[in-house]
Amino acid sequence: MSRPSRSLPPMTVVHRGVRWQVQRAWPDDEDSIAVELGLGAGAVRGGYWRRGGCEILDPGVDPRLPALAEARAAGGPAEHGVVISHRPGKRAVVRTGDGHFVKVLRPGRAGTVLTGIAAAQAFSASFRMPEVLGSTPSTVIFAELAGRPLHSPAGWSPKVWRQAWSDTLAAWRTTVMTPQTSLPGDGTSHRVHDAAAEVAVLRRWVEAATGAGALPADGLASLVEQVVTELLQGIPSPVVACHRDLHDHQLLWDPALGPGVLDVDTACLGEAALDLGNLRAHARWRHRQGRWPADSARIVASAVDRVAEQAAVDPARLAAYEHAALLRLACVHSFRPGDRAGARQLPTLVTDRPDQG
Repeated sequence: MSRPSRSLPPMTVVHRGVRWQVQRAWPDDEDSIAVELGLGAGAVRGGYWRRGGCEILDPGVDPRLPALAEARAAGGPAEHGVVISHRPGKRAVVRTGDGHFVKVLRPGRAGTVLTGIAAAQAFSASFRMPEVLGSTPSTVIFAELAGRPLHSPAGWSPKVWRQAWSDTLAAWRTTVMTPQTSLPGDGTSHRVHDAAAEVAVLRRWVEAATGAGALPADGLASLVEQVVTELLQGIPSPVVACHRDLHDHQLLWDPALGPGVLDVDTACLGEAALDLGNLRAHARWRHRQGRWPADSARIVASAVDRVAEQAAVDPARLAAYEHAALLRLACVHSFRPGDRAGARQLPTLVTDRPDQG
């Protein structure tokens, strides 16, 4: 049975007299939605929205992430780390007092992250990546990566914004120009994210969003099947090294140091259109969110199109992966109260002309 939309988290919740903003939300189980809450800039708290009420976890506490408390306290009583990202039960990121970042995972899951980072060494020739300073079975410690984040064009001149994205996509092109059958540090060809895998991810998110009442199933079904057909019946391209979750929040740039990339543990083999379609979809979504002006979004989309042509990426494959990413973004953001209205309109971009952000 579908969860009624009224059970989705609201924009704010009150806890012990304090009004918290619901910044992000994810499906958790059939009775709850995991939420990340904040008071503006600074630390965040995790919690669960259940049956019209919110359970907010204590600072640095997550029963399914027992290493979080230790990571937060690593600086000692006088200098606690700051939890800057928290998906309850899944993962969290703590910024320590000495400027490092600790990714906290479920017990025993750090090895998966380290394996992914080793597989991402294909990117190291053209991108800077955070240095791994240490790890435990539940945590990975990273050094800070210098550079200006590419998730907001505010304060950038059009010329510099264009240069940053041009440099970043040139680095991406360098990474993917050689077709591969295995990944560095992996030794096998099993880490492949092909069209069928992308369809599986899309269907999982559609099921979650429609099952929760976050998106209407009737209006989405035909578009999903259209995109599934595009992905599965099109002619696949040779596989290359892919990030698999490449978007503006994963990228930094410095005029002297060049581009940097974060969260590379998702690295895989896939079609080049996988990364480029995701980047293009995010640029269109940022404009639809109101976070990027139209000109800034067009600069990024044009840079993607230019490098796609240079890398001989099939336009039909680029469109198919972009459409899949747009529908997935609609599902992901339909759980987030600040984005919910825009997310419900996002599927219409699948049928719009690409330049109509």
